[in-house]
Amino acid sequence: ARLKGAFSVLEIRDLPPNAWQKVGLIGPRMSRSLEVIYKRLWRAADFCVVPYHGIAQRLRELDVRPNQILYLPHAADLDEIDKWDGAAVRMELGLADRFVALYAGSFAPHYAIPVMALAAERLARQYPEFILVLIGTERDADTLCALLERRHIRNVRNLGPIPPAEVGKYLKAADLFLNPLWFQLPG
Repeated sequence: ARLKGAFSVLEIRDLPPNAWQKVGLIGPRMSRSLEVIYKRLWRAADFCVVPYHGIAQRLRELDVRPNQILYLPHAADLDEIDKWDGAAVRMELGLADRFVALYAGSFAPHYAIPVMALAAERLARQYPEFILVLIGTERDADTLCALLERRHIRNVRNLGPIPPAEVGKYLKAADLFLNPLWFQLPG
């Protein structure tokens, strides 16, 4: 980029290799080797664009200069959530009498798709009126829906991607938010 007089801009959605090691895609030795390469890339870039404050903080810890880091969120603005009427959204979606569990985000593999399926299965057993509302993108949304179907969980509504400015209205309508984290699954 510098040879052509252009800025080099890196969009960083997650922090590899650390994220990859957490989900078992690589081992600790490979993670350490890759971290050296990534640190050089991040520090050499003119700008690193990040969607979360946590990633920005981690980059600063890795000696990326604060003036290199551009924070561009791609999720809901939680300060705006109270402007929505959750009951009206539930009526609009036909969910007035349902127990609504919501996942909004990416369906990338490191977001623990099997954990979401396990949670949905347990919720469906405990709450007959349960429905899982999915909002987001990435290839594993279909994987999750297929996994839920195999587990005979059919009370799922996949809304797909929606504009970030509208995510808050669905958050306001939910009874429970799913935030899957990787852990050792039983069996």
